[in-house]
Amino acid sequence: MGKRGVSTQSVISEVGDTERAADEIVRLAREGGEAERRAAAGAAIRLFFSDVLRHVRARIPGEAAALEDILQEVALAVVEGLHAVRAGAALRSWILHIASNKVCDHLRRRVRDRARGEARLGQAVLAHLVDENASFERLLERAGDEQLAAYLRRALDRLKPRHRDVLTRAYLHGESIDALVTTLGLKPDAVAALLYRARGALGQLLARDAAMAAASTSRPDEQATPVIPLLRAVRKC
Repeated sequence: MGKRGVSTQSVISEVGDTERAADEIVRLAREGGEAERRAAAGAAIRLFFSDVLRHVRARIPGEAAALEDILQEVALAVVEGLHAVRAGAALRSWILHIASNKVCDHLRRRVRDRARGEARLGQAVLAHLVDENASFERLLERAGDEQLAAYLRRALDRLKPRHRDVLTRAYLHGESIDALVTTLGLKPDAVAALLYRARGALGQLLARDAAMAAASTSRPDEQATPVIPLLRAVRKC
């Protein structure tokens, strides 16, 4: 096993079971030359590839491109750090720990990217709200952006039910003041006042989101805006 030019396959095939193979991989990485260390790293990756694949796939389901990138990052980290592993028994947990760290790095990047995007969207909506005659429907048509539509709906979901209802009816469904008077059982002045308060509440919410998202991009180590559901995954890292 100490020969030059040892192959990835031979490191595993010459040893019968996983535990003994892990011991031999660690020994080769610590005692061998450059070729042996690379062969040992390749063997380690092959030996626990299915475990790493399941581990990463379970944490980022449906992300084929990200999965491939993370597997490559894990492989590179194994090549670079395998010589520091001291016992074969620790090899599998060490590789899975690397995989966990790479997944967390990926999720944090997604949070930061999403925060930047939502900061821009929040600012766009705020600018739109300055126009008293503006409608959310026209905003969505002009933006032509599914992400913007989803962001607005998440924002509306966070309002008080009465505010959410009147904004949805007026701006997403296009109901007139007269229709709202009938539907809500309010006088015209009361409907106008309710719309004014609801628009103000939404504007404040969007302003907070934009500020928090902007802050998260300048301080990547901090948590981003709470409208991002990815934070639940990141908090597990």
